[in-house]
Amino acid sequence: MSEIALMVGFAGVAFIMVALYILIKQRAIQKNGEYVDAVVVRTEKRYVRAEPDPVFYPIFQFQANGQVQEAEHWIGSRRQKYEDGETVRIIYNKNNIDKINIAGDKTAFIGSFVLGLVGVITLAVGVLLTTI
Repeated sequence: MSEIALMVGFAGVAFIMVALYILIKQRAIQKNGEYVDAVVVRTEKRYVRAEPDPVFYPIFQFQANGQVQEAEHWIGSRRQKYEDGETVRIIYNKNNIDKINIAGDKTAFIGSFVLGLVGVITLAVGVLLTTI
C-alpha cells in the first residue's frame, strides 16, 4: 500500500509544480510583456481528439518592433469569442513575439488554480494512504 501512497503523493506534487510553472510564466508575460491593440485577422477552427465540437483559436495582427506581426492565442475556446476585424488588447512577450495573451483573460490562471487544487487533493490522499 505504501508504494501506491507514494505514487499518488508524487502525482499530487507534479500537478502542483505544473500549476506553479504555468502561473509563473503567465505572470512574467503580464509583468514584462508589451500591451498593444491587435486585430483578429482570422480564427482557426480545429477538432481536438474525437470530440464533435471544434475549438476556435483567434489569430491576431499587431505592431511590434516596428513590424506587423501575426500570432495565435495559445488557448482555444469552444465558441468563437472574437469576430474577424475585431480589435482586442493583447500582451506579447518582447523576447518571443509569437507568445501572446489576451489582456484580462483569466483562463490560464483559472486552469492553474484548478490544476493546483487537484494536486493538493491528490497529495492529501497520498498522505492519508500512508496512514492506513
